[in-house]
Amino acid sequence: MSSDIWQYAAKILQIIGAILGMWGASRMANQYTTSVRSALDVAEVLLNAVFRGSKAKGMISVATNEDRLATVQGLGFIFLAFLLQLFGMLIDLFTSMN
Repeated sequence: MSSDIWQYAAKILQIIGAILGMWGASRMANQYTTSVRSALDVAEVLLNAVFRGSKAKGMISVATNEDRLATVQGLGFIFLAFLLQLFGMLIDLFTSMN
């Protein structure tokens, strides 16, 4: 295989990893489903939580019981995402050395 094909495969793995990471984060945010209406709302809440915003603090107080299966699935998606991104970066590193 040529180096270009390996580079293309590395980028595809990294993109799939990023998508799986976002999917996993949304699965882990499952306890907020009563007030979160769309994927954009999930992203807004998660970004707000990073910066400790008032909206995220308010969401914690109204959160329902956590769905542990969905949380573990989300964590699995995030782990798989990091693994795919790592493989993509390693392929990129080793094929760019040639």
